Amino acid sequence: ALPISHTPAKVPLWAALQMEQLKQCIIELPHWLAEEELKRMRDEEKANPKQFVKVPRHYTEIAFALFALPRVFNGDEKQRSRTVLLLRELIELRRDKIIEGIKDFDSRPTEIIVSRMSAAELTCFRTRSLHALDTFVDLLQNRRL
Repeated sequence: ALPISHTPAKVPLWAALQMEQLKQCIIELPHWLAEEELKRMRDEEKANPKQFVKVPRHYTEIAFALFALPRVFNGDEKQRSRTVLLLRELIELRRDKIIEGIKDFDSRPTEIIVSRMSAAELTCFRTRSLHALDTFVDLLQNRRL
């Protein structure tokens, strides 16, 4: 978050969101939400069909919190749209891996490597439900960001 003094500071997300709402700061996107970094993660995810790429533990939750802010892309709707599209592609690739892992586990129970899954993905996997990830993808598709 960039407080009014224009000095960058790291604060918990909840505090940055509150300060941004009060117009006391401008939140800078984390490096992993930059277009080039999302492309890299997406491409790496495609190139490694049997394992997950390392992502921030709460990447979906953080992204959705930031996408809800009107000033986060400085009014650049094209950048916002490209970022949302790349994130959706990444989520869908990872979702497909979870589906395959569940199918494989159902047909031949062995171990499933869940390291590098995000918190939301692990929750979905634990409950053997992809409803939450479907909700994230649906929100990205239906929401005018």
